[in-house]
Amino acid sequence: SYLAEYIARGQYRLFESEQKMSSAARILCSSNQMLSDLVQHGRFCPELHALLKKQTVTIPSLFSLNPEEIDSVINGFSETLISSYAAKNIFAPTEKDKQKIIEQLPASFHGLKTRVEQIIFKKSEHGAVESIPIDQGFQDPVLIHAARLGKQALKDPEIMALLWSKFKNQNKIALFLGVNRSSVNRRCKAFQITDNSQGVA
Repeated sequence: SYLAEYIARGQYRLFESEQKMSSAARILCSSNQMLSDLVQHGRFCPELHALLKKQTVTIPSLFSLNPEEIDSVINGFSETLISSYAAKNIFAPTEKDKQKIIEQLPASFHGLKTRVEQIIFKKSEHGAVESIPIDQGFQDPVLIHAARLGKQALKDPEIMALLWSKFKNQNKIALFLGVNRSSVNRRCKAFQITDNSQGVA
């Protein structure tokens, strides 16, 4: 009832007091419950429900989205989470990562975000990028340019050759560009870039 009073009048009561204060703060509320049902059963304030339902946004279930829409949600979460990294493509979920998420789709958007966070954390904390000079502020202009290109860098034989000279490993190049290793393998073969450690010529 106090929250309903604030939303209706822009005033709230100080704790353990009848003194009222004004505020221009906006209140955003979310619930996975049907509030109208709770009101009928006496478990939710009718006045508050009447105020909240004036401006309502309904978020669809993840299970009602198609794979392209889920992919878009995953991209949105990952871009937000890795926005502070200089080389975003290193940490972004690959197509294989996304497929695994879709195959074992969480029940909520929070669960989906958590899965994306786990993927990014694993890549940033474990040995996947141990040879990439992130701590040096990513000063190498070749790496900066390639990181911005992402998967488009696969089409440039000169950039691929330079990436090979930096990393000497197809897995690390794939992680860096945010692509599958098989894509890097095909380009290395096409551009005749040698990977002696993995038997690719």
